Amino acid sequence: MWHIVARKFAIRKVPIMCYLLTAAAINFNAPGLKSAAKHVLIVLAHHVNSKSSSPTCWPAVERIAQMSGMSPRAAQYALRTLENLGLVRVQHRLGTSPRYTITLPGAASAESAPTAAEFAPPPLQNLHPNKEVEFIKNTNTAHTASPVPVPPPRPAPPPAAPLCVPEELKTIEPQMLEEFAVVRKTKKKAPMPTRTEAQDLAEQAQRAGLTVAQAVRLCIVKGWARFEAAWVQDRRSAQQDAAVPSKPVETWKPETVNASPIPDEVRKRWAEMRAEIAGRTGIIRPLAHGV
Repeated sequence: MWHIVARKFAIRKVPIMCYLLTAAAINFNAPGLKSAAKHVLIVLAHHVNSKSSSPTCWPAVERIAQMSGMSPRAAQYALRTLENLGLVRVQHRLGTSPRYTITLPGAASAESAPTAAEFAPPPLQNLHPNKEVEFIKNTNTAHTASPVPVPPPRPAPPPAAPLCVPEELKTIEPQMLEEFAVVRKTKKKAPMPTRTEAQDLAEQAQRAGLTVAQAVRLCIVKGWARFEAAWVQDRRSAQQDAAVPSKPVETWKPETVNASPIPDEVRKRWAEMRAEIAGRTGIIRPLAHGV
């Protein structure tokens, strides 16, 4: 699409001299040329008049200071430095801003630089609509990006190795063994117990009065990586103690305090006391022991 851009520049008749001078000012270095003076030189190259045959411009000092990012006094000092170095020739004029002519080494070649209208390609003429479409397609296909390579599919993970089951656990169902292996992995143990651990598990199951399969099932339910008979026996004793009913509380009975028969003299004395109390109060109260 560069020919379209060049055609637009050709219509506006924009010169290339100011761009060449700006590039030359940016790349130019000389002893005694400080950064402030170089900034002012770049601003002057940017303001070169397109209608003038020589690289001249006449921006105001305030504009130079604004575009250079400094004060007007500092801009005047930088212009004086450029004039002393022979990079800019200043022509003072009455009632208007001075006229600056850039005399750095790249200015001579920039004066004879062609404009965009001179090197712009000729416009396309009498093109068939189909041919124009083919031309655009060919131009676009030249800059198309290469297809993104698709990564190969990842290989499937290898199948899990079979469990190494000891002889003491081979009578148990495979599904129960897999569940027992998962429980042992959560406890950071090997999936299957060793031969010694399997023998110990069988002995502990025999002590608890269980089979090996019942012991393994209990380990899966409780989340145990191993089995001990004491764990089951303690639970059984606690359950048996809870199942035994407590003895009823015996109520106190006066006649059980002394099981020996009451003498007749005592019974006679109690009867006399009862008659005496009844005569005084007029109330007859039953005495203990059926007297």
